[in-house]
Amino acid sequence: ERGIFRTTDGGDNWQKVHVTNYGRQNPGGGTHFAFASATTIYAGNHSGNILKSTNSGTTWSTITTIGTYIYDIKIDPVDNTILYVASNTGFKKMVDSGGITVTALGAGLPAYPYVFVINPSNRDIMYASAWSSGIYKSTDRGVNFSAVNNGLSGAIATGAGAKHLSISPADPNYLYVYFRNPAGGTYWGKFYYSHNAGANWYLPTSIDTQNADGWVNGSYIRDGEGFAAGSAAPIAMHPNNRDIAIT
Repeated sequence: ERGIFRTTDGGDNWQKVHVTNYGRQNPGGGTHFAFASATTIYAGNHSGNILKSTNSGTTWSTITTIGTYIYDIKIDPVDNTILYVASNTGFKKMVDSGGITVTALGAGLPAYPYVFVINPSNRDIMYASAWSSGIYKSTDRGVNFSAVNNGLSGAIATGAGAKHLSISPADPNYLYVYFRNPAGGTYWGKFYYSHNAGANWYLPTSIDTQNADGWVNGSYIRDGEGFAAGSAAPIAMHPNNRDIAIT
């Protein structure tokens, strides 16, 4: 049965704490849980509901519905009463302060975002994936977005979608994006990186495709470029070293 599972012993044991609609796979690249504090947690499920727990995940209640599918949620890095939500109805801002208010944002986005990131040092700056339209940037807390696709035209031209997007907490100018191959297409996924806040994107010089144990799962080299399989995992950034990321 689908639901929210919680561990309190580092992952050794898991308990279902709430029955709700969560599928096994997120077609976007975002996350469905956001901690506002040690005890207050928000969750976005696969029916468009925003749920809230105020006791560290022991009990949950639905506080609002945004669309019919939640792709990504993030807490504002300064004000933990603000939750940003990417859903199939667009990019929204939810304020939970004596009541729930939801405001539509994302002017300039050509499609609803699958994943977004917030600059941890400057909450005015956000980046969102618009799938096959590439990456878009906001400098006014998500109200308006504009494309930052210099260097991504090769992926966009194939119809590939920007699925996973990460920002470095050590240096928010460092970004990584993974494009997934289009359905039924022959194009395989590609990683790109930016060191100047999305102004320019570059392909990796190489990706290690073989080690002592054999082929690395999901990656390969074609025509001298580093690729990854169509369902590669999200990209995790090192908390203190901008040059280290894992996928």
